Amino acid sequence: MRWLLFKDSISGTGKPRRYRFPGDTCKWTCESKGQSSKKIMRGQWPKPLTKCRSRKSEAASPIGAATNATLRSLDLAGLRRGLASYTLSNKLVRVLWLVAYVVLFRFSPRPWHWWRSFLLRCFGARIDAECHIYGAARIWAPWNLICHSAACVADTAEIYNPVNVTLGEGAVISQGAFLCAASHDYADPAFPIVKAPITVGKRAWVAARAIVLMGVNVGEGSVIGAGSVVTRDVPPRTVCAGNPARVVKKITSEAARQTSEM
Repeated sequence: MRWLLFKDSISGTGKPRRYRFPGDTCKWTCESKGQSSKKIMRGQWPKPLTKCRSRKSEAASPIGAATNATLRSLDLAGLRRGLASYTLSNKLVRVLWLVAYVVLFRFSPRPWHWWRSFLLRCFGARIDAECHIYGAARIWAPWNLICHSAACVADTAEIYNPVNVTLGEGAVISQGAFLCAASHDYADPAFPIVKAPITVGKRAWVAARAIVLMGVNVGEGSVIGAGSVVTRDVPPRTVCAGNPARVVKKITSEAARQTSEM
């Protein structure tokens, strides 16, 4: 068991106190006279040490007391209601989709885009012709996915879509990109889930490992740089990069023509 010994500078008493590390079953305090303030590592103890006393009903430090008061103030019933954000039917369908994903989708031959599109349609996705959904792509709820013609979701890309995520015609979601259409209201003790749809415009490109947060609209023909975090709408025909993502430059017609010729 490891302990931390330090001088109580708040109260001004100058008495070293020993506080246990998290993970023990009860709370202890210990005072030692004539000891200098130092960190006690495993197997090292100050001497002499007076006997310790257990204080199970109250916290051993002001920090612990404040933590206990905060925990007592939480509405635990509200917390349980906030965590139970999905219906039983929703959970059952997601279990079925997970089984289908592992057995039929994930390890299907790489060129079989038609097969993966078919499976997604069976679970309610709206997939147009010539969409390329690769086997290692992760889609949380196919029934909330809308892909227009020639849209592409690459291997290891992840779409977390408790609400609709729409990919425009020719939109590309590269490897490792994450489209996150939900979050939590951290200001509410119940920690409820909040959701907002994501739209990726026609011929827009979300590059590798970029993150697009809920409620964002990526404009037509825009490019999201690799590793960027997009927290607000992206104007059409712009390049955005950074964390948070900002407009780096506008895409001119000449640049677009050169890109299309490559």
